[in-house]
Amino acid sequence: MERFLAGLLLPSSLLALLFAASSLGLLTGRLRAARRLAVLAMHVLVALVLLPLDEWLLLPLENRFPPPVRYPPQVDGVIVLGNGPKGRMLRARGEPSIDEPGERFLALLELATRFPQARLLFTGGAGREDPQGTSEAAAARVLYERLGFPTERILFEDEARNTFENARNSLALARPRAGEVWLLVTSARDMPRAVGAFRALGFDVRPWPVDYLTEGQLRWWRPQLAFGRRLVRMDVAAYEWYALLWYRLLGRVPELLPGLEPAAAGKNGP
Repeated sequence: MERFLAGLLLPSSLLALLFAASSLGLLTGRLRAARRLAVLAMHVLVALVLLPLDEWLLLPLENRFPPPVRYPPQVDGVIVLGNGPKGRMLRARGEPSIDEPGERFLALLELATRFPQARLLFTGGAGREDPQGTSEAAAARVLYERLGFPTERILFEDEARNTFENARNSLALARPRAGEVWLLVTSARDMPRAVGAFRALGFDVRPWPVDYLTEGQLRWWRPQLAFGRRLVRMDVAAYEWYALLWYRLLGRVPELLPGLEPAAAGKNGP
């Protein structure tokens, strides 16, 4: 239900609803209301062309944790959240396709090479939309096998359907000890919610954000005629903000926008 409501409130959905309501007004003879809705929708389209609305929504998320600029001296474990290899594509076409968040998948290879003694955990189930489908963990296993990476080094968790379950199941499997250093790999825009979920469960992880969609600088004016991509990125950002609010209401994160804890700000940065 929460995914349905979030999808209904996405910018693209709201824009489509505006045009649909305007068309309905024309069909029912409510011309004044139809014109107002159409004008409002056109203003939104013009704003999408002229203003980087997607960056305004994404920047607070992606800038919340500093990007990794150097490797820690010690790493005991690496956790990679799913949403990279697609289980449904493996089932449908026999190919575990990787879409935009594929940097998570590559980051595990990088960190596994750099820290050969580190424990590796990939967590990702089939999702609520297709609970009986092929899990992301299964698709990831196939990808790593095809690349010749020894999959026996990786612990695959294939039941988590969301970020909270990623955190809960990872804690149960990793059983981190005091003083151990665990890196959490996920998209930069997802990192605040992911870190917050792990932190709420008592799992102290160090963020290793990847898959950036912005350049990190706030711009007030950036015309772009191909606004379709901008609208898609607005949907991605809006969904993450809705998810953060939902997690906060459920108590799954300690604050609305989790960040580095003041006492750990100096040591948690990579």
